[in-house]
Amino acid sequence: MNHRHYLNYSMALFFLGLSMNIAMAQSEFKHDVIASSGGNLTTNTSILVYTVGEAIVRDMPTTSNFLSNGFHQKNLTIIRVSDFLQDPDIEVFPTLVNSELKIQDKKSTSRDLVWKVYNLQGQEISNGNSQLNQASIQFDGVTSGIYFVHLSNKDNLKEKAIFKIIKQ
Repeated sequence: MNHRHYLNYSMALFFLGLSMNIAMAQSEFKHDVIASSGGNLTTNTSILVYTVGEAIVRDMPTTSNFLSNGFHQKNLTIIRVSDFLQDPDIEVFPTLVNSELKIQDKKSTSRDLVWKVYNLQGQEISNGNSQLNQASIQFDGVTSGIYFVHLSNKDNLKEKAIFKIIKQ
């Protein structure tokens, strides 16, 4: 980089910094960082805040301004993970499956049930339906792991229950 380009680059950085200082002097800026791991270090002249996954976060306060870089979040929204749907009239057993999973509907009247089995990647590995009060799902040849059984009505309009099972 020749001297003229260096001078132009330096001037651009100076004016960028000046405009940031003016903008920051007009508004209050807080350094809120939400992370699973990290920490901070405070000295007489600076505050260093770091989190896992972030290269560097540095706060540079002066008498009238505050400059900070990194990922800052002002709003935190916690989304509750809903409990699995459960129909007390439907029983799925055993939850530790070797070769066959049984579904039993305790209601005296039979109803059309549709079942789908998903792996942890969300891929459907099996499906079927039953008009009886009981049915079975074969797990022969299925890899060991955790699966979810979704039960719904015949038209798949209303989900009845979701069960977590483990294939041994």
